[in-house]
Order: sequence, then structure tokens, then C-alpha cells
Amino acid sequence: MRSKLFLGIILILAAATWKSGLLKYLNGTIQNSGSTKTQSFAAYEYLRPLHAPVRATFIVAHGLNLLPSRMNELCDFLQGSEFEVYRLALSGHRGNFDELKTVTRAQWLVDFKTVYEIAKAKAPVHPTPIYFLGFSMGGLLGVDAAASDSQIHFDKMILFAPAFATHVPSWLTKFVQMLFPQFIIPSSAPRDYRVYDHVPLKAYGALFDSIAALKTSDLLNVDVPTQVFIHPKDHLVSEKGLKRLVEEKHLTHWSFDTVSVEDTGRVPQTYHLIIDKVSLGVSEWSRVTEKILTFLRMDVL
Repeated sequence: MRSKLFLGIILILAAATWKSGLLKYLNGTIQNSGSTKTQSFAAYEYLRPLHAPVRATFIVAHGLNLLPSRMNELCDFLQGSEFEVYRLALSGHRGNFDELKTVTRAQWLVDFKTVYEIAKAKAPVHPTPIYFLGFSMGGLLGVDAAASDSQIHFDKMILFAPAFATHVPSWLTKFVQMLFPQFIIPSSAPRDYRVYDHVPLKAYGALFDSIAALKTSDLLNVDVPTQVFIHPKDHLVSEKGLKRLVEEKHLTHWSFDTVSVEDTGRVPQTYHLIIDKVSLGVSEWSRVTEKILTFLRMDVL
């Protein structure tokens, strides 16, 4: 049903655009047409733990078209719990819209490995455990990076709605991208959370390339203690598809936590955005962060 709806929306937009003579817009020739933020961002931000000693190093990755700074509430929580944090800002999310129009899975993997190697080299004590926390596309990319590169390894992972399985099939996105190579679609993310008002279909293509890579990998390198948080009504990520992949790949050290979302009225409810106190609600945020601490205190198997 979602696939048909998505296809219908795409075809209607394409027809309306062609008729109104805005093809240049769809082809991405209006520079930075989707930008809502003009500042630039560094490739990563380092957060020193507030208390010594350092328990572990965290690499944190944001979702597609999500402001990297929107991961700060999780980063601050980790920083205050004796962890040092490297928060990524992936290519296309640093204030340059043109970057997002040409981004590839390979480029995102380079971004990820670069920060991973920096974090590993600068660890205060060797060996220091390296953990990963990712949301949506960021969760997907971190697992993809570790699964495709034996030099990247995490001792534990925390994933919020990782985009391993989406309600919209990859073939549909690829098909539309073939017809309109530079197609740009409106972002459904809340304004205060998104980098741009529009997202090039090319970026979704890079995301689906990561999904395809996971499906052909044995994922042995990522069968580590992993806590997954997801809402069963998530409109982007399929909980059933995600659990099916975990079962098929025999990821025996992965566990799931079903989150609930309080309707605060401050964030449009999509059940996908579950990364801070505003999107989750005060009581659920408290429960989730306590769950994270319990998980991190468990001995690594």
C-alpha cells in the first residue's frame, strides 16, 4: 500500500512539474533550493567526557537530512555518563546542498571510516572499547561500514530505528531515479530537525545501496551486543523487515526494545523520530536512557 502511494505521489509530482515548466527545479539546477540552514559543519565534533576515567569511546551517526546537532541530546547523555563521543556530520549534511545531490554510499563509508580511525588513534587508553550509536540512515551506515570492512569493529551498538528495511522498496526509488536522475523531493522531517527542505533522490539511492550491501553480507562482524529501539508504527522503517533480517543473519546478540511516543504536540508524529526528549516525551526519554545505561553496564560477551 505504501509503495503504491509513494509511486502515485512521485508520478503526480512529475506530471505537475512537467506541465508547469519547473523541470529545472526537479533536475536540481536551482542551487541550494532546499537549504534551510546556511552555516557549515565540520566532519565531526568531539565531546570530552565530563567525568574520568573514560569508560569507552562512542561514534554517533545521524539520519538522512537530519541536522547532526539533533543528536546532541543523546551525545550529552553519553558525555555525562563517562563516555567520550565523536559525533559525525556526513557528506551532504554540512551546509552544502550540492554535496547531497552527488553523494554516494562509498563517500559516506569514507566519512565514517575516517572518524573511526581518528577515534581509535586518539583513544586515551589502549585498547579502549569503541561503541556505536546511530539513528535511521546513520545506524544503517555504521553497521554497513563494520560489515564491509574488517578493520572497523564495535564492541557494542545502540541503534534507533536503523534503516535496514524500509516500507518503500528500493526498486521503486531506483526506477524513479532512472527517469529523473536529479529528482528532488520535499522532506517530511520537522523543520527544526532537518538540514534542507528537500532531499535529492540520489541520497536515497545511496541509502538503498547500503541496504543492498547488508543483504549480501554475512554480518558476522556486527554480531555484537546490540540494543535496537523502534516504534512498531514507524512510517519509514519496517519493524517486521528489520527483525526478519536479524533472524535471517543469525544476529544472536541483538535485542529489541519497543518504544512508545508521547503526543506532546511539539513534533509532528511519524513514530520514526525517537532521538530526544521532545520527540519521545519526558517519561519515555527517561526510560530509554535508563535502558541504555543498563545495556552499557552489561559485560561484553
